[in-house]
Amino acid sequence: MSKRSKNRDVNKTVKHIAFTLGALALLVLLVSAAAAIKGNNSTIINIEIDKLGEQKSLLIDKDIIAIIERTYGFDLVGVPISDIDVLSVENLLKNVPHIKDANVHVDAQNEVHIHVVPRKAIIRIVDEFGSNYFLDEDGIRLPLSTNFTPRVLVAHGAVPQYHDAAFSEKKGTLYEIYSLGEKINKDPFLSAQIDQIFIKEDKEVVLIPKIGDQEIFFGPFEEINDKLENLVAFYKNGMVYKGWKTYKTIDLRYNNQVVCK
Repeated sequence: MSKRSKNRDVNKTVKHIAFTLGALALLVLLVSAAAAIKGNNSTIINIEIDKLGEQKSLLIDKDIIAIIERTYGFDLVGVPISDIDVLSVENLLKNVPHIKDANVHVDAQNEVHIHVVPRKAIIRIVDEFGSNYFLDEDGIRLPLSTNFTPRVLVAHGAVPQYHDAAFSEKKGTLYEIYSLGEKINKDPFLSAQIDQIFIKEDKEVVLIPKIGDQEIFFGPFEEINDKLENLVAFYKNGMVYKGWKTYKTIDLRYNNQVVCK
C-alpha cells in the first residue's frame, strides 16, 4: 500500500470518528436540554377561546382553570413540566360538553398554552318535563351557563326528553325541532324575525315572531322549506304594506298559500 493511500484511509477514519463524536455531543446536548426543560416548572397558563361571531361563548377562562383544578388538584402553574400530560389535559377538555375541540402545548419558555374551540348554541330547549338546555350546531346538548345566556331561538311546549338516538337516527320530534331551528338560524332574515318554536300536544308547530303578537301556524314538520319560503315572501311583500298589527294569525299549513286573519 502506498503512502498516499494510507493517508487517505487515516483521513477517512479521523473524519468518521469526528462525525461520530459530534453526533454524540449533539445528542447529549439535546437530552440535557430536554431534561432541563422537564425539570423546570411551568410559569403561566395562556388560555385562548375562539370567538363565536356576535355570540359570546358559554365558557370563560376561569371555567377552564376550574375544570383542570377539579381533575388534577392543581392549575398547571408552578408544577414540573414533566408532571404535565398535555394529551391527558386535551382529552379532559374535549369531553367537556361546551368544548368542541382543544389543543394544549408547552413552549420553550415553559408557558402552558390552551386553545379551545367552544360549541355554539343555536336553540334553547325547555321540554315538557322542565329540562332546560341548549343544542349546538351539531345537535349536542349543552348545559346552561352561569356566565352568559345567548339570545337564541327557544323551543317549548310538548317537547320530548333528550335522547342521543334522536340525533344518531335523525328522527323524532326533538330532531325535527333542531332541524327547523337550524334552517331558521341559517337564514339571516328569518333569524331576525322568529323568536320561539312552540310544539302543541298534537305535535303541530306554532312560530312566535320577535315583532308583533301574531301566531304563525306552521303545522306538522312537513314541506319545511316551502313553508319558510312562503313566510319570507309574505313578510317581504305582504306585511310591509299591511303593517305588523294587521293580522293576528299567519297560517302556512295550506299548499303554496299564506292565509292571514
